[in-house]
Amino acid sequence: MHHSKLSVVIPMYNTSRFIEDCIQSVLNQNYNNIEIIIIDDCSIDDSYQRVQDLYGKHPSVRIEQMEINSGAGGARNRGLSLASGEYISFLDSDDAWHSSFIELMLTELINTNSNIVSCLDSRFSDAPNISSLLEKKSFKSITPIESLLLAESACKKIYKIDYLRENNIRFPEYMTAEDALFTPLSLSFAGTIRHIDLPLYLYRLAHSTSVTKSGKAIEDGLNILSQILSHPLITNEIKIFMTQKKIVGYIRRNATLSPRKALAHIQSYEIISTCLSCIISENGDTYLCGKDKQAWASIYQYLLTQNRFYLIVLYFRFFNRLRRLKRAH
Repeated sequence: MHHSKLSVVIPMYNTSRFIEDCIQSVLNQNYNNIEIIIIDDCSIDDSYQRVQDLYGKHPSVRIEQMEINSGAGGARNRGLSLASGEYISFLDSDDAWHSSFIELMLTELINTNSNIVSCLDSRFSDAPNISSLLEKKSFKSITPIESLLLAESACKKIYKIDYLRENNIRFPEYMTAEDALFTPLSLSFAGTIRHIDLPLYLYRLAHSTSVTKSGKAIEDGLNILSQILSHPLITNEIKIFMTQKKIVGYIRRNATLSPRKALAHIQSYEIISTCLSCIISENGDTYLCGKDKQAWASIYQYLLTQNRFYLIVLYFRFFNRLRRLKRAH
C-alpha cells in the first residue's frame, strides 16, 4: 500500500448539523496519511465553534476561517494554498465519502500515474454495498467530455496537486457554480483521466444553503460560460460541450415555467449568443456539423415533446443566430 499524503479540503458555511458526519467519513477511511483542511467561510451559525470543539486538537485536522465571505471557490482556493499533500480532494461540508473512497481512488490514481481520478455519486439513503460491485470492470480511462458527463463536480475526484499548481488551476471566487469553470479547465490539461464507475461520493439532497435557482445563480452561470468560451487554454471541444449543456439546462428549467415567467429570462439567449462568437470567430468551421448538428436536432425534438411552443421560438432564434455567426466568420 502506498503512503502518499492526501489533503482533503472542506469549505464550510452554515453546516453545523452535518459537519461532524462529513469529517468522520474522512477519518473513518482505511487510510491514515491524510490532512483535513476545514475552511469556514464566515458562517453565521455555530459551525466554526462546533468544529473547534470537536476537532480543534485532532492532529489530522486544520481549521481556518476566511476574513470575508468568498464563496466555496474562495474557501477551496485557500485550502489548495495550504495543502501539503501530494494529492488533493474537495469535499462539501454537508456531504460525505464512502468508506472505500480513498483506498480505491488514490490507488487507481497512483498506479496509473494519472493527474485526475473521478467516481460516481449517490444519495445518502441509496449508498450501495461497494464490495458487491467490485467484481465488475469498474476502472477505465475516459475523455474530458466523458468526465464532464459523469462527474462535472470538482468533488468526486482526487487530483495530483502539482498538476493543479503548475497550471495555476483555481476556482472563481464570489460566485456560485464555481465548479463549472474549474472542472473544464482542469480537464483541458489532464491527459489521462481515470474513472471508477462506483458511487463513492455521498451527497445530501435535503440540505441546501445555495442560491442555485436564484437570479444570481443564473447570472453567475452565464458569466462562467463566458469565461470558459474566452479562455485560451480550454479546448474547443469542451467549449462546445459546455455551451450545449448550458442551453439544454436553460431550456429544461424554463420548460417548467409559465410562458410569461420563462420569457422574463430571455436575456440569457442574448448573453449566450454573444459568448458563442468567441468560438466561431476562432474556429469558424467547427460548429453545426457532424455530432453538433445531431445534438441541436435532439434539443428540438425534446421541445416538441414538451409542447412548449414559446421555447421552440426561442430555440429557432438561437439556432438562427448560430448560423448567422458562422456565415459571418
